[in-house]
Amino acid sequence: MGYNMARNLQAKLPTSDTMKVFDINPAMVERFANDTKALKSGAAVEAVDNVREAAEDSETTITVLPEPTHVKNVFGHILQPPLSESYIANPDRLFIDCSTIDPASSREVANAVHSTQQGKFVDAPMSGGVVGATAGTLTFMLGAPDSLVSRVEPILLMMGKKVLHCGAQGAGLSGKLANNYLLAINNIATAEAMNLGMKWGLDPAVLGNLINISTGRCWPSSVNNPVKGVVDGAPASRDYSGGFGLSLMKKDLNLAIIAAAEAGAKLELGERAKEVYEAAEQQENYTTTLTLHTFDKAIPPYAILSHRWSTSEVLFKDLEDDLGPSLPGYAKIQGCCDQAKADGWEYAWVDSCCIDKSSSAELSEAINSMFKWYRDAQVCYAFLDDVDGEDERAIPEKLRKSMWFTRGWTLQELLAPDVVVFFDKNWRDIGTKTSLGELISEITGIEDLFSWKGACIAQKMSWAAKRETTKEEDMAYCLMGLFDVNMPLLYGEGDKAFMRLQMEIIKASDDESFLAWTDLDDRGDIFARSPLAFQDAGQIRRCRQDRTGRTFYQGKTHPFTMTNMGLHIQMFLVPSDALPSIRFKGAMTYVGLLHGFYTVNHDNLCPAILLDEVQVPSRVFEENLIFTRISIMLFLDTDDVQEKCKTWVDRQRSQGEPSSGAGNVPLPPSRRSIYLHRFSIVETARRAAGRRDILVNYASLYRQGFSLLSSVPFSKLDGSWSLRYSESGTGDAVPILITYDTNYPFDCAHIYFINSTTRETVVLGVAANTEWKSSRIFTVILSTLDSLTKSKNRNLQPPLSPLLYDSKLILGADRISHLLRNGMSVSASLNRIGGNEKYQYVINLTVDPTGAIRWPPTAKILDQMAWLGTSMLAHDTPTELL
Repeated sequence: MGYNMARNLQAKLPTSDTMKVFDINPAMVERFANDTKALKSGAAVEAVDNVREAAEDSETTITVLPEPTHVKNVFGHILQPPLSESYIANPDRLFIDCSTIDPASSREVANAVHSTQQGKFVDAPMSGGVVGATAGTLTFMLGAPDSLVSRVEPILLMMGKKVLHCGAQGAGLSGKLANNYLLAINNIATAEAMNLGMKWGLDPAVLGNLINISTGRCWPSSVNNPVKGVVDGAPASRDYSGGFGLSLMKKDLNLAIIAAAEAGAKLELGERAKEVYEAAEQQENYTTTLTLHTFDKAIPPYAILSHRWSTSEVLFKDLEDDLGPSLPGYAKIQGCCDQAKADGWEYAWVDSCCIDKSSSAELSEAINSMFKWYRDAQVCYAFLDDVDGEDERAIPEKLRKSMWFTRGWTLQELLAPDVVVFFDKNWRDIGTKTSLGELISEITGIEDLFSWKGACIAQKMSWAAKRETTKEEDMAYCLMGLFDVNMPLLYGEGDKAFMRLQMEIIKASDDESFLAWTDLDDRGDIFARSPLAFQDAGQIRRCRQDRTGRTFYQGKTHPFTMTNMGLHIQMFLVPSDALPSIRFKGAMTYVGLLHGFYTVNHDNLCPAILLDEVQVPSRVFEENLIFTRISIMLFLDTDDVQEKCKTWVDRQRSQGEPSSGAGNVPLPPSRRSIYLHRFSIVETARRAAGRRDILVNYASLYRQGFSLLSSVPFSKLDGSWSLRYSESGTGDAVPILITYDTNYPFDCAHIYFINSTTRETVVLGVAANTEWKSSRIFTVILSTLDSLTKSKNRNLQPPLSPLLYDSKLILGADRISHLLRNGMSVSASLNRIGGNEKYQYVINLTVDPTGAIRWPPTAKILDQMAWLGTSMLAHDTPTELL
């Protein structure tokens, strides 16, 4: 109610006023500020961080709180020493408390305000409920001295229709509780009288009319009659939605009983009425009343909702504040509860409003329990708000396009419950998990929607490969139930959440298929960074019990564990030399065959991964091979592998090497104990599979008479670099694209621009920064030559820095300048860009006619540049000037 009261107040205050707002729910305050900002009228709204800040400089402070303890705590903070030294106590400051609490507590707070001379305190509880608060038709019962009525009344009338002055402070609450005590009794009496007449055979409409024109007439009989069809507009005529809830009625009745005891007033019916309300609350059908109820144990049968979240969901706090009916998302909750009620279920669970997300502990418990809650539900209603099922023939195609099948959380909501009923946007039943099973399997790639638990890790991960979640971490958290694991939530950890999930999974599994993934952005990880890496693993299946004929499937699986050296695992290893078809661009690779799997359409195909052996100069690791994995999964024909291994063994023996394979690996196929390290524990290069394209813009150089000398080859170590012309640009100054194949470490390219008149040559060096943790992948260096030459016996070989092999990166920078012979200067700037599919980096070469050195190189880089300029001539005696 407080939200809607504040909306009406803000709209009617002049624009010169400022309205400070505070609530323990920051999201609600932010929402209020955004909503009122859009109106561009009424008082300015300022969100504050605490109640003291809200009240300190305000002329009038209005509080609306649920319980007496809340009122006392709030005013305890307000009346503490001021926040600022400049604050001067204002004895005329007005406090209006609209909470419904007991008069004694209200008087206690009033005395504290008055005794500290910090203002005037009045009580003004209201009647009219959420409807009245929204419409601005509330009735306020004011307890205040006569001198304050004229000051308070105009403020209350901005939020309501009537103000009844009941007397001095506390009188408003006394009047409110006396009225609500009578209402509580009349509610029971009206319900019993209507039930009695109906048991005697009277028509309820006739009986209701009789009572309302006779002496038994009261508000529950004439306005809020509990029987359907008696009074239009009553909650009973709306399937009992809205109205004054049982819990609120019980609360006010209890406050009236307490106040009566303090006043020495005898209430014969009070305690008995309280018992009636408590019993009714326990028996209440919550799918009818749409009120929240908490169960610690003995959870009753319930329905559960699966849906896509929108930006206008009804949250837990919204229901607590009676704001639910005013929000667009309420219709979805209403539809779920209506369907549950029609199916005979008294309770329904909806994640958006049944989890208090302001409590991190409750949120963590809920997410860790989510799979169980869906599994234990009697029925799951899958609400597809982007499907219209009016045309039954079009339903299959519309289901294929529904976003519900693309969300991460809906995967467990599909698989966990036994019964899933699908509804379109109008709550039209369009089928069940059983009746639509074949279509759903086609959409999701899940063959068996009921007996899916025996699927291997890789296959389960593949079901989530093309699904998405709003938060990156949720892509891991939404899969915990599928693998029956639990872990704490750490929002902000990014893809580490998915890696933690995999580590939790392997703690209780010997399933090696968690390694069956591919990530073209190879970072040398043991674990995949997202389910997307498993998109090609949907065809992997566990071997049946009788599939033990091949070497790779013989014997039991062995446990694997995470250690400080990496993943300790036993794996079938085959040197890549034995499999000529497998090459990873020069890397020394091995093939690790995953134990106990085949592909669904080819019994002979076995998943495998590529491994790099780490050469460690220490005897510590002699008994335990250490590898880093290349992030590619492939499928091999096991018969073909065995045949090629046999050929390779024969060749090794013929060469006099019968006892070993390549490196430390024995004759294949053999199971060996190995360690998989996330990245090399020795100083090797960082490889990231794929390529990086760099645009080089040299138009400024071109205007000074320099042109690209394309006849001079790039520096090429293992074929890392290549040169292409860009499609953009004009004339001879067409920008060039240089491409770096990131599988090759320790390499740099040199590009030459020659002045046709002076023969001066500008050399641009671009080096791969092999410090893979750095966000800057490349560095640049600049140098100049008086001329370029060819040697007698070969084309000129561009220089390679000795630092390439002695350190992890070539010395360079992303901004650098160099002086030209004619007094001008050339500068190179390297920038990473986004939103371009053709290249990811741009190097701009610019000439400054004044010779300004915009980005001076360091001493070490100067040495590198000097070396670059002189080592060009380190070959045979030059004979030809280019």
